[in-house]
Amino acid sequence: MPAKAFARPKSFDHLHPSSLHKYGVRKHADVETSDRAWRLQQDGWRGMDGAKVDDLLRLGAAYKHVLNNANVAVLKRLTWDDRNEDIEEGCYLRVFVTPRRYTQTVCAEDVRAATDDFVVVRKPRNLPSVSRVDNLYENVQHHTENILGAELWPVQRLDEPTQGLILFARNLDFCKVFNRLIQQKEHVEKCYSFIAEAASSTPTSASLPPDGTLLTHYMDLRSGGAKRVADECEAGGCDKEASLIVLGHAPVPGHPRRRFVQIQLLTGRTHQIRAQFAHIGWPLAGDCMYHPDLASPADLDFLLKCYRLAFTYQNERVEVNLEPEFSPADIEAVKKPLCDSNESPKSAS
Repeated sequence: MPAKAFARPKSFDHLHPSSLHKYGVRKHADVETSDRAWRLQQDGWRGMDGAKVDDLLRLGAAYKHVLNNANVAVLKRLTWDDRNEDIEEGCYLRVFVTPRRYTQTVCAEDVRAATDDFVVVRKPRNLPSVSRVDNLYENVQHHTENILGAELWPVQRLDEPTQGLILFARNLDFCKVFNRLIQQKEHVEKCYSFIAEAASSTPTSASLPPDGTLLTHYMDLRSGGAKRVADECEAGGCDKEASLIVLGHAPVPGHPRRRFVQIQLLTGRTHQIRAQFAHIGWPLAGDCMYHPDLASPADLDFLLKCYRLAFTYQNERVEVNLEPEFSPADIEAVKKPLCDSNESPKSAS
């Protein structure tokens, strides 16, 4: 029985031009190069050799539309296990031809605590916490699963440039328990350290809030990219309260406008620390998304570390700690941040 052809998803017609989802992709067999070498169409035909396709499959950077039981086209991620799968003529593919790659990894020494229910891992800088749409395997979760030989579930995430402690569940029951603990804010303690830098518009006499200050703002999380922060909750203009406690700060030798800061996070909003300190005139050094004196928001090179994670589970206190300080080499690395454009992965057709 011939395979059923797929209609081009109408959703493709309503996406922003910069969207990763923007291209419908059509397969065209090319037996001269490889039975897996698809010709992708994007304003004309261009070839892709079999070795390139194999690399993309190994990363999980290709998807195809399949029909579910309700006869609705949904995306299925293609991996190396699917390398011999038939791709019917008329099936739409979505392929990321330039996936983001990562050389950092996680080793056994980075597993700082492990039980039957959870694992705490030290995440290195510039490695995703979980899989990306264009890269299924080069991330903390996958590396840790390989070390433990077990499936993990993310219960929290750190921004890609952020380093430090991150928690994964080893079963779904713990996911539910930890999510309840997060909602009860006093039961989970998360402490961060970072290097803040006074913006050029910040007066030289301005100082950071004193130790023990409760810093509360309101964040509009509906916008993509940089999050808008306000001192007061504007009608219809804020989504979530963002709160943290300033634990301490100290000068950074050789950098008069920088401070080493430690805080305790009370809420866990997207970009919260970065957005709040930029709002008060002390963005993170090297944070091109929030620092008003830096150019491109696409290239991020800042120092932010989760150095303490503590919570109560089954009537026992779990505490995992790292050194909060950064090495002089790390601090110097963001002295002149590289803020050139770093393109998002391209989806080709």
